Amino acid sequence: MTDAVKQAHPWWKKIAGILVPLLIIGAGIAGAKYFIDTRPKPKKKPPVTLAPLVNVQKAMFAREQVVVQAMGTVVPARKTVLNPQVSGEVIAVSPGFMPGGILTKGHLLLKIDPRDYELQVRQKKTALVQARAALALEQGQQDVARKEWTLLRGSKSMDSKDAALALREPQLAQARAKVDDAALALEQAELDLARTSVPVPFNALILEKNIDLGAQVSTQTTIATLVGTDAYWVETSIPRDRLAWIVIPKAGHGQGSPAVIRSSSGETIRSGRVVRLLGDIEAEGRMARILIQVEDPLLLQQKNSSSQPLLLGEYVRLSIFGKVLEHVVAMPRDALRDGNTVWIVKGDDTLDIRSVDVAWRDEQVVYLSQGVEPGDRIVLSDIAAPVAGMALQVKKSDKSALTRTPEGQGSVTSL
Repeated sequence: MTDAVKQAHPWWKKIAGILVPLLIIGAGIAGAKYFIDTRPKPKKKPPVTLAPLVNVQKAMFAREQVVVQAMGTVVPARKTVLNPQVSGEVIAVSPGFMPGGILTKGHLLLKIDPRDYELQVRQKKTALVQARAALALEQGQQDVARKEWTLLRGSKSMDSKDAALALREPQLAQARAKVDDAALALEQAELDLARTSVPVPFNALILEKNIDLGAQVSTQTTIATLVGTDAYWVETSIPRDRLAWIVIPKAGHGQGSPAVIRSSSGETIRSGRVVRLLGDIEAEGRMARILIQVEDPLLLQQKNSSSQPLLLGEYVRLSIFGKVLEHVVAMPRDALRDGNTVWIVKGDDTLDIRSVDVAWRDEQVVYLSQGVEPGDRIVLSDIAAPVAGMALQVKKSDKSALTRTPEGQGSVTSL
């Protein structure tokens, strides 16, 4: 028996080694299935479609002024190259005669040695006295000739030519002509003497100084280059089709459109007016050129001004205020879609795509004349895939109109 048991024991041991792992695996599978079957199941909900959130602007009809934006260059309105009218040595120069100097009209710029011209004046005065004395003698001789004529001829008639010669009328006319010539020569000498003093012809800024004390000058010598300080011009180019919106004076009558001038840094703000349309087209851009006049560009008449003076050659920005549009809606240019359509939020908060008529457009703002109604909510935001009738959400904190710039121009500064 003992040997039989010893032989049977290894068999049961093998069976147990197989069944135990199978039981453990089966229990794990049963437990996992139990937990899967008894897990909580979420309730199914219908999918939610999110409407795009958009900014809007309410359409408000009003009178709006057209503003033409442009760039321009500051140029002198008056510029001259100053030459002396007499020759000589420069014996005095104004302390303000230097590049960048500002002098008022009539200020003595320089003095040419006047001694030669003073002598000429004295000589011409002497010549005039002699001519007048000769005229007086001739008049006396004419009186004597008349008396002799009366004694010799009595009441007898004589040819007029012979009578003129007998009465010394040609000699009298010659003496009078010499007096006139001497008077004119004296006037010319006095004028040359006055021209030894060279004054500033107008309120001027000195751009270039070409001579100094002790220099010998002639009528061909360039003394200086001057520009007027009373006004500067800003020369700008604009598209030909925008001229119709700007008021340009004709033949100097009336006032042109006002303009605001800013420096390239945006610091200088000055006002001006359109004064001229130049008679040619710009060669490169094929645009029309106009001149805008700025009074007192160097702020010489404004002692406490915080603005900066305009500088010649400076590149500036321009806002030219043109004609007024009646009954139009102003909105940001970005809100105009595909050139002539806008997106409108209807009363049921759905999208309407509408065609419009544009009366004016520039870089920042457009004016609509037709296609929208008062109170329409114009969409300012971008929509990825706009479809007419799609639901929209409107932000409650949106502004309902354009924010104007400090100068009142119809452009968008913030929304």
